[in-house]
Amino acid sequence: MLPVITTTHSLSDSMATQQKPKILIVAYPTQGHINPSLRLANRLVNLGVDVTFSTSVSVTRYTNIKTTRHGLTFAPFSDGHHNGLQPTTTLQQFFLDFSTNGASAIAEIINSAMAEGQPFDHLVYTTIVPWAAKVAHAHKLKSTLLWCQPAIVLDIYYYYFNGYQDLISCNNNNPTFPINLPGLPSLTIVDLPSFMKASSPKEEDYVLPFMKEHIDALKISPRILVNTFDALEVEPTRAIDKLVMLPVGPLVPSNNSFVCDLFEKPKEDYIEWLNTKPKSSVVYVSFGSMATFGRPFLWVIREGGQAGKLSKIEVLKKQGMIVSWCSQVEVLNHQAVGCFLMHGGWNSTVEALAAGVPVVAFPLWADQWTNAKMIEDVWKVGVKVKRREGDGMVEGKEIKRCVEMVMEDVEIRRNAEKWKELASHINPSLRFANCLLNLGVNATYATSVYIIRRIDMQTTHHGLTFAPFSDGHDDGLQPTTTFHQFHSDFSTNGASAVADIISSAAAAGQPFDHLVYTSGVPWAAKVANAHNLESTTLSIDQVEEMAFGLVETGRPFLWVIRDGGQAGKLSKIEVLKKQGMIVSWCSQVEVLNHQAVGCFLMHGGWNSTVEALAAGVPSVVFSQWSDQAINAKMIEHVWETGIKVKRREGDGMVEGKEIKRCVEMVMEDVEMRRNAEKWRELARQALSERKTKILIVAYPTQGHINPSLRFANRLGNLGVNATYATSASVIRRIDMQTTHHGLTFAPFSDGHHDGLQPTTTLHQFHSDFSTNCASAIADIISSTAAAGQPFDHLVYTNGVPWAAKVANAHSLESNGNGLSCNSLGCNLFEKPKEDYIKWLNAKPKLSVVYVSFGSMATLSIDQALEAGVPSVVFSQWSDQAINAKMIEDVWKTGVKVKRREGDGMVEGIEIKRCVEMVMEDGEMRRNAEKWRELARQALSEGGSSAVNLQAFVENV
Repeated sequence: MLPVITTTHSLSDSMATQQKPKILIVAYPTQGHINPSLRLANRLVNLGVDVTFSTSVSVTRYTNIKTTRHGLTFAPFSDGHHNGLQPTTTLQQFFLDFSTNGASAIAEIINSAMAEGQPFDHLVYTTIVPWAAKVAHAHKLKSTLLWCQPAIVLDIYYYYFNGYQDLISCNNNNPTFPINLPGLPSLTIVDLPSFMKASSPKEEDYVLPFMKEHIDALKISPRILVNTFDALEVEPTRAIDKLVMLPVGPLVPSNNSFVCDLFEKPKEDYIEWLNTKPKSSVVYVSFGSMATFGRPFLWVIREGGQAGKLSKIEVLKKQGMIVSWCSQVEVLNHQAVGCFLMHGGWNSTVEALAAGVPVVAFPLWADQWTNAKMIEDVWKVGVKVKRREGDGMVEGKEIKRCVEMVMEDVEIRRNAEKWKELASHINPSLRFANCLLNLGVNATYATSVYIIRRIDMQTTHHGLTFAPFSDGHDDGLQPTTTFHQFHSDFSTNGASAVADIISSAAAAGQPFDHLVYTSGVPWAAKVANAHNLESTTLSIDQVEEMAFGLVETGRPFLWVIRDGGQAGKLSKIEVLKKQGMIVSWCSQVEVLNHQAVGCFLMHGGWNSTVEALAAGVPSVVFSQWSDQAINAKMIEHVWETGIKVKRREGDGMVEGKEIKRCVEMVMEDVEMRRNAEKWRELARQALSERKTKILIVAYPTQGHINPSLRFANRLGNLGVNATYATSASVIRRIDMQTTHHGLTFAPFSDGHHDGLQPTTTLHQFHSDFSTNCASAIADIISSTAAAGQPFDHLVYTNGVPWAAKVANAHSLESNGNGLSCNSLGCNLFEKPKEDYIKWLNAKPKLSVVYVSFGSMATLSIDQALEAGVPSVVFSQWSDQAINAKMIEDVWKTGVKVKRREGDGMVEGIEIKRCVEMVMEDGEMRRNAEKWRELARQALSEGGSSAVNLQAFVENV
């Protein structure tokens, strides 16, 4: 039998609760799933339900069992990754492992409970745990899906697999192609979950078939608990007749909630910092003829013989200097240099920017043309030469014109100085190695023999070792060697050499801990993966743009950057630290509900969206993948509680000026803030008050766990006994002393007791979870039935569609997420040591910008809504795009950043624009306040969410 962790209570208490309904909750082991499902479990306990919460063992280790509530039991299981994911483990592999191990574990939990005469009445499973429905069905246990994303995203997936797949697939490379789905607002391809777009990487191809499992599981049990509330998504929750969506959100934590943290807490006291900021001021938030122009010059001509052939060589030597090599960085940083004439390669471009030297660009190939355009039209630090029509020659008089323009243009020089301040990544890999050495890290630097021969070893640091290898061109490139041939030779020889370096170090008992590679060397990641070595590419351009945008807003900010090393690479780190606070983790709900927070800059994941709505905080949405695009659309155009950033054409970068624009718009828009306040109130009304036994099965991720736990908490308030089932690793992170009487946890092993290993893919984990959980849930259902305490219903979250099948197999109904003073939460991230609340307390009201990107950083829409804080949305994947749309166009509580054309980068100026917009837009702030009020109304007595939850319990 799987381990079951129960809270301490007396014998009389046990006897008094024997007839309580029992619910098993199965949650996906990530922060975004664990906390919502834990909060659901907490609410179920408030309703008199005994809840067993089951998820990965690796998650439950982070849960303080002593702080959980009476009635909540944990049943952790192994997902096959007890010590966390290994670098070689793909997300797909983790998914598979979690699914496989989870299905088996849940079946065992259900059977054990039944054998003990305490069968579950219901199973609730979170998103990404569709197999829990199958397990419940196989054990004749009713199940319900706890959907941890917005209802509109579930609608989109449903329509996709029911008649609209061809339409979307045939046009998914056209971002503006209109998609009209019954009962939903007008959409375009860009608004859809990222997995449906042509730009979705092949590594994510497994996601859509997996989501189809979710939709198929709803055929068994079409009832779904959604982490939203009526006023927020009136049409989406009613769009599909075959689905019964019950808004039970926003599932956000409260004063009496327990949480599960998967991230280390930083040392900074961010609340103390926030307390010092003014109201609504903080953004919460990571390039011929030289004798004709009469000026002295230093000219590098690689081939010495070529210089001797110049007709005006003597005149040239009198006016300037010709060399075959020089230290370019040293020259550029010399005070005498006032202009740089170059082809526009990226390294030269960056070095010129960092030195603050204006440029004349003479592009020839590859990225040089793009770099030249950026130099002239975007950064405005130089000019591009014009070629003669016909032969494309650049005449001497044109070079003279360009040089004089650059040398005399005050605005260009001023811009160059500005970028000098912002830029810092010159000769990046060696400087990065130097930074590592300063941190006490031993680094081995591997590149071609030809390059290493040219490094001055006398200047290298102690601890830096060089491992040169032959790329087949040890004496440099020959005139007949093409770049394509060189790149091919370097890749082939380099891959073999780096593999030997890694193997030799391991054999010598001194293995490497990590591999860092630059752009142009993608094969290095594959070599590292083959040797079970973690790898990272050296690039933080988008984070730099964000930093630029935040600095330009001039507003205090609280920025969550998971990778502490990434924060250290920021060029303006000292300026950033003076203006704001950077932490690796914070309690997102606590931050959003702090009076100093006036704007939320986020990707637009559903949990963050709901939490922002529930807090009444306007948003700037920076959507990236999955449901983020549609969330952003709803935020901007439906709820009107924020805006979506605009990306730069071409590369998709969100520029700093765009971030600044969005933040300022959100911070200053009164209507947007009113909307945010409205949704906060509606969220609260939905959660107000409105004994059955329900099993909740949650997918073990933060976005699933927390909504489902809040749901469980509210069920408890309605007198329902809930059993919360998810991975044991998740349940370990739940503070058992804060659990409600009536909430029981049934942890099961997903095969990964100690968390995911670096070698475990998400697909493998999902497979393990599904397999183990289905079995565990079946056992839980069977055991409780055998004990004479069968479950009345099973509720399951996204990611656990198999739970419906398990419930059906056990003749148990299943359905397919909150804000209160007695809610639960689970943080799957380690809490940082910094006291950010202390920092916040030092800030004026509504003066702070809160920057966070997902749980995959952790603020959800319901949290932002409930706090009444406007948002800047930086959507990336999944549901973030649609969340951003809703924030900007529907709820109007924030803005979505605009990406740069071409690379999709969001520039710092764009971030600055968005933050300033959000911070200064009175209408947007009013919208945020409006939604905060609506969120509160939804959660309050007689509110829509409370009524729906009560109806669900009565039906069960």
